Amino acid sequence: MTKKTAIKIIILLLLVSLGVVSYFVFFQKSETGENGEVNFPEQPNSNFFPESENFSPEFENNNQEPTNQETISVINKQRKISENPVSGYKLIDRITETSSNLSQNGEDETTETETVYIFSNKSNGNIFETSSKNSKVERVTNTTIPKVYESLFSQDEDFVIFRYLDEGNNVESYFSKLTKNNSTTTISGDESNFYTLESSFLPRNIKNIKISSENNVFYTLETSNGLNGFVFNTNNKTNQSLVLESEIKQFNTEWLNENTILLGTKPSLYSDSFLFEYNLSDKKLNKILEANEGFTFIPKINSNKILYSELSGSNMKTFVLNIDTDTKQEVRTNTIAGDKCVWSQLEENIIYCAEPTIPIGVGYPNSWYKGLISFNDKLFKINTDTNTKQEVTLNGSFDITNIKLSPKEDFITFINKKDFILWSIDLK
Repeated sequence: MTKKTAIKIIILLLLVSLGVVSYFVFFQKSETGENGEVNFPEQPNSNFFPESENFSPEFENNNQEPTNQETISVINKQRKISENPVSGYKLIDRITETSSNLSQNGEDETTETETVYIFSNKSNGNIFETSSKNSKVERVTNTTIPKVYESLFSQDEDFVIFRYLDEGNNVESYFSKLTKNNSTTTISGDESNFYTLESSFLPRNIKNIKISSENNVFYTLETSNGLNGFVFNTNNKTNQSLVLESEIKQFNTEWLNENTILLGTKPSLYSDSFLFEYNLSDKKLNKILEANEGFTFIPKINSNKILYSELSGSNMKTFVLNIDTDTKQEVRTNTIAGDKCVWSQLEENIIYCAEPTIPIGVGYPNSWYKGLISFNDKLFKINTDTNTKQEVTLNGSFDITNIKLSPKEDFITFINKKDFILWSIDLK
């Protein structure tokens, strides 16, 4: 064999080896995920709410606790709270430090607090929390509840209602009490630090359900004759009272105060709307407003004021209704009040509203609810008495919904309907 022939054979063998390696690297890649993890087929949901034996790698990589070598990132004015879609959340103030100081009047006690964000993951129902003073996100439950589309949290830290569709497209409402396994909530890889869920099902196919600031729950069920409404307290779920029987089946509900529930007809493109005030003590249903098509509303809790929007010609207009005087005042914002606004509880006549950058009118809000259109919003602080507006700076493209203010109203939070990610803005 000549030297030239030997060189050709070696080159040919190298090319064949390179081709085999390339095949396994590139053509077999579809069997694994981006991180080299095997993609198993989706499992059936017949075994509901199992306790995970290990952390979910796919999710924990986005929310894992920093190691000793990692540094905590700086918390900006605008903060992305979750890395994955959120089904619901709440804000609470938690005491971080208590100290005593001597003064001329004796000993004064001062406390320091932080705003805590508690939210539920949309895909598996795991609950996470983080705080305004720490960018670390911790998982606090380890029970899997698949494909949760709504999570309702009580005002305290103890109860949450998970809402999802079962395999037969029935609406299930899973009522859960969170119980600490020990005195700490810090997660360091030890599952004994998780909250446990003491859970049971509420009746199937609940249409509307809301939790009041005092942890009372009102929900509605359709009947052959219309609609029934029930009330119970989160601390005594078995003691449920039938408080409402109505011939109207389609209502949106909100608590006005602990003794009053507001029931508004669902937004319609073809008929006028109505808002009723229902007194739980005397069981009287009183009509307080007739509105146009596209009606949505949000009350100021424990007050006589309701913010609502309705279609007026080709525009969406917004008003404040005073229940006591039966008067209304127009507010200078073009938005969907029931979904894109929140009342201040600390400042009189103040609301925060997300306002689409394009005018909205005919066809709304139904086309937005159906996902046929997405908005890019600006965020405003509005004085409803003087009709003055201040813009809250946003960096990014947001279709804002589910707005809340922290207890001290130094943070405003919302879910971006484009991807269901939770965001927070520092208002200080």
